[in-house]
Amino acid sequence: MRVQLLQDLQDFFRKKSEIETEYSRNLEKLAERKDQNLLSPVNCWYLLLNQVRRESKDHATLSDLYLNNVISRLTHISEDSARLLKRVSSSPFYPPTPFCCGSRRAGLSPRQKRQRESRRQRDRETKRAPDVDNSVFVSQMKLKYFPALL
Repeated sequence: MRVQLLQDLQDFFRKKSEIETEYSRNLEKLAERKDQNLLSPVNCWYLLLNQVRRESKDHATLSDLYLNNVISRLTHISEDSARLLKRVSSSPFYPPTPFCCGSRRAGLSPRQKRQRESRRQRDRETKRAPDVDNSVFVSQMKLKYFPALL
């Protein structure tokens, strides 16, 4: 989902860059107009044309920033996120074990499940007690939370 969001942001800024470039070109064309009205004050007209030229350059710079900096940075973030997700998902601790739910079995990885099943099979074959002793666990919990009762 995050990768899709980053791709959407890249597309958004790419499109915004195209719009800014087109806007910059149109402003430049407007500033190059030569047909000046003789009744308008000449100084005001030149100031307006210069302002439009500066605005055109500003939008061209903004377009360049979107295209070269923002989109490339989002591409790097997307690649880094994909690489980290791949690294984390190959970890034996992924997905994390949900301690709050009361059921730790839901969070076991396939490797851990295979190991648990092989221990159980070995225990059945050798007729020995399982690795976890609930009575020890319960007595430790009583000692920790209810020391006055013991």
